[in-house]
Amino acid sequence: MAGCETRAQARAYFIDTMLPAFEAMATSALPIVGVVQGMALGGGVELVQFCDLVVAAPSATFKLPEARVGVWATVFLGAAPHVGQRRLAQRLALTGEPLTAYEALAAGLITHVAESDEALPGLAAEVAAQVAAGGREAQAYGKRYANRALIADGLPAVRAALNDLIEHTMFSEEYESGLGGFL
Repeated sequence: MAGCETRAQARAYFIDTMLPAFEAMATSALPIVGVVQGMALGGGVELVQFCDLVVAAPSATFKLPEARVGVWATVFLGAAPHVGQRRLAQRLALTGEPLTAYEALAAGLITHVAESDEALPGLAAEVAAQVAAGGREAQAYGKRYANRALIADGLPAVRAALNDLIEHTMFSEEYESGLGGFL
């Protein structure tokens, strides 16, 4: 974000580059298994949101600090109401406080927590093997229907949120001050 000095650069980054990646994750026929070890911060939490299954280490944390630097978690907030995470989005985005792996599991942000950090690779491989054992066509249809609200309503909301971020939030005095303090 710090490299975006004009609205055109911001559009190229967010709308032309980042948004298609999230669209591809949501619409891919292949299940996506995310693995989190350490901190998922900002865009990392947004990537987690678009994975189909997410395995995390018990020490993993999830945090949206954007409001503390004068912007907002556009992708997460745009998609959250369409995947049943409105309250979670408000907690993360408005407070900037992190979630533990167990809180993320209870909130539905992730699907599995390993018994220990050392057990994470094994659990991730186990979940991936379970996915690989399924029928590809059945999984593709299942994923499409599970993601239908995200695809039909969430992705357009994410696009609108990114446009609002570019037009109204980025390049503001609050953003410049917050980003400067963060950097």
